[in-house]
Amino acid sequence: MGENGRKEDEGFFIFFPRLDVTDEINLVMKSCIASTEYDSTKNLKRLGLERAAFYGWYTTYHMTKAMGEMVINEIRGDVPVLIIRPSVIESSYKEPSPGWIQGNRMFDPVIMSYGKGLLPAYLADPDVYMDIVPVDLVANTIIAAIAKHGIVKKPDLNVYHAATNFVNPLQYSEFFDYIYEYFNAKPATPAAGSIAKMKLFKEFSDFSKYIRDELLDRNGVTNAPDLNKVTLQKLQKQYKAKVAYAEQLCKMYEFIGFFQARYVLV
Repeated sequence: MGENGRKEDEGFFIFFPRLDVTDEINLVMKSCIASTEYDSTKNLKRLGLERAAFYGWYTTYHMTKAMGEMVINEIRGDVPVLIIRPSVIESSYKEPSPGWIQGNRMFDPVIMSYGKGLLPAYLADPDVYMDIVPVDLVANTIIAAIAKHGIVKKPDLNVYHAATNFVNPLQYSEFFDYIYEYFNAKPATPAAGSIAKMKLFKEFSDFSKYIRDELLDRNGVTNAPDLNKVTLQKLQKQYKAKVAYAEQLCKMYEFIGFFQARYVLV
């Protein structure tokens, strides 16, 4: 279970090397010993991304989740184990109240950045189907699965995927249209006002160019001849920070913007 990630290429599955948890832990320990305290965090981030890509995962997060499942499966013995794999968890459908969510996480930074006018474009295929599942439906899945398998008490390993894109498909283009309508009816902040429709790009270079040009205009840097040096430097610093934030945000979520797989009910 979780031995390797799989990617699809022109209809064929590409199988990646088998992952050994012990070997990966030893590799991390050696990296820590070889690094100074200052460089350790940076080197571990780089190493994590390299190892994830080597085994076919998009991020270190996905790889370490699979490693956790592998460890649980190895040590479970006769203990019944239940694994729930939700897709992107977002606010509730009904309980404890519609729209409830705690914190600003998962896809929320993208939604709020768009609403505040900080993200006029996004890196994704408009025809790709998203997979967002309400938090209360995930909780219900966990409770129902525990009730089902807790009664039987067999030493089995059962895995459930909590996903929505097959029974309730939603494309990226539709998703951002809904957000556009919402924030124009209810602005995220008084200063944000109305927002333009989200522009979607399939190539990072095209996305980056558009973001830089658009934010340059919005940030007032194009009015440079009319500004004093101190104000101009301040605006340029703000502009660079906004561009870096938008690019980093989209790179972080890039893999799901082009992810073609869909969960099918069986």
